[in-house]
Amino acid sequence: MRLKELFFACLFFLSVTAAYTQDSIKVYNPEKLSIDVKDTDIRDVIRMISKGYNLNILLDNGISGKITLHLTDVPIMEGLRSIAEANGLQVIKENSVYKIQKATAEQKSLVRYSDGKLTIDVQNVDVKDFIKELSSKTAISIVPDSKVEGIVTGKLFQVPLDDGIRAILEGNGFKVTKRKNIYQIIKDSDPAPGFSPPRQNYNSRNTKFFVDYSNGLISLDVSNGDLEEIIRAISEQGDVEIITYGSLKSEINAKLTNTPLTEALALLLGGTRFTFVQKDNVI
Repeated sequence: MRLKELFFACLFFLSVTAAYTQDSIKVYNPEKLSIDVKDTDIRDVIRMISKGYNLNILLDNGISGKITLHLTDVPIMEGLRSIAEANGLQVIKENSVYKIQKATAEQKSLVRYSDGKLTIDVQNVDVKDFIKELSSKTAISIVPDSKVEGIVTGKLFQVPLDDGIRAILEGNGFKVTKRKNIYQIIKDSDPAPGFSPPRQNYNSRNTKFFVDYSNGLISLDVSNGDLEEIIRAISEQGDVEIITYGSLKSEINAKLTNTPLTEALALLLGGTRFTFVQKDNVI
């Protein structure tokens, strides 16, 4: 009878041992990860690795599921990344702590500026972070509106600075305007039919008028306006310097929509005794 009890006790011990060793972690080299688990809770697997290799591993709350894997002599970080990526997670190492969390969209940010040419390779980068880096690398002033938010993704290779800035930002749904060598960035939105964008209104001694100069295009609406004040308003908004000689006293009536600057000036001065000459960014 005693022999029979001893037999069953041994059988029970062997079955427990087999169940325990089914999921195993072997530490032959503290720098290399060896683990063999099958259909095991991921939190238990991470706990085994943490204890077996004396690592500080933080696992985000809400991460769950069972995993099966077999790794032999794999570098610690590579092993953790393999486990994480196979389960839609990512590993971030901060000093001596490994953080495992749900994966976010892959990010990358490369901005280069040399000899007046811009090279960009960005993916899922916050627009304000991108603008900050772009301004730093190109040494130009870029001012985002306080309501600007979103991400930037795109590639450019060796394109002129102004073209590159407009292409990458406008391609991601932002509007770019340049005034007095300062780029202003706002969130672009298509106006509904019948909707008029905000106007830059001016008050003169005799009349009110508005002028808007964006992306090299002039829109204005003036009745019985003073020519000199109109030219001054255009100069204040534009990215060109307008130099006048003598007095430009003349009364004009005009309404223009998205007209190129030089064409707008020609129309404004057409019925007067004045003319203009452009050289580079100076008129």
